[in-house]
Amino acid sequence: MNRLSARQLAAAALVTDAFTLFCLRGGLSAVSAAGFLAGALLQLLAVAPAIGCISAGRGLFSSGAIVRGAAVLLLIGWGGALFAMLWRTSGVVYIPWEDKGPLGELLVGTALAAAALYVTSGGLRTLGRCAAVAAIAGGLCLFGIALSALLTSDLENLSVRRTADSFPRELLRGISLSAGATVFAAMAELTQESTKRCTALYFAGKALLGTTVILTSVLVAGGVMELAQFPAVMAAQLSQPFSSQRIDALFMIVFSACGVFAAAALAAPAAELTGRLFPKIRRFRSVLVLGLMLGTGLLFSWQETAGELFALGAPAVLFLTGAGAWLKGRAQR
Repeated sequence: MNRLSARQLAAAALVTDAFTLFCLRGGLSAVSAAGFLAGALLQLLAVAPAIGCISAGRGLFSSGAIVRGAAVLLLIGWGGALFAMLWRTSGVVYIPWEDKGPLGELLVGTALAAAALYVTSGGLRTLGRCAAVAAIAGGLCLFGIALSALLTSDLENLSVRRTADSFPRELLRGISLSAGATVFAAMAELTQESTKRCTALYFAGKALLGTTVILTSVLVAGGVMELAQFPAVMAAQLSQPFSSQRIDALFMIVFSACGVFAAAALAAPAAELTGRLFPKIRRFRSVLVLGLMLGTGLLFSWQETAGELFALGAPAVLFLTGAGAWLKGRAQR
């Protein structure tokens, strides 16, 4: 596989995080931002064994079959969760065909999977460059919304605490948003730059992204937060920093781009690992992986509890996968 730079790796992981934040459901408050930051810290601890393996010269792609198989299942599971998020959010961002029922949702998911397949066909370097462009566009969009929120919104919204708020609850929500951390851990060894630098760059960006999205959503939609099924989407729809252009049109473009590149970022390492585990299907590995992601997404869409349990347990699986690779490396030395 070709290599990624530290910035490209961070961009791919952050684009994945951005999509999950856009699809976050339920009311938000300043307590949510604190829970997200604490959850990000726990995710850092979850990826620590995998980063330790890479620093020792033994990463995921050179690990045993069990570790690689667990990583594939984790990546496919997050891909399925991503498609389930897409289908749940599509009604409020007005994606075409969504109103056609299950068939329409499947068409939307298939279109996104096809776009992700096209991106992954160009290799990791193409994925990294595209993710970097999407990250820049998303950053500009978020900056516009955040600036509008600071200038026109009521700062007292930050001090409002909803009755359902509690730090433990918001911490669990923060822990469950680990798709980007999974992408980072899976592809961190595919960059020749310092793993410490890559880790610092990604998690600093993750903290900034999460707090900005959450606090901006609170500033813009705080007055109607109880009615906001998807706070980030509502914030984009209510914000209008430019008199001649509605920001929600730009958000729709950014939302779609993040969805495509998030799926590609999860599918690329999963496909490579699948090809190494099963050489006979190497030629069709990307199609197989994305197909399994779609199927998993249908399961999580029909059984939301299964998707929620997966998201909560994913950091623990990530930690155990990295720890298994680290222990095997020590045993071989």
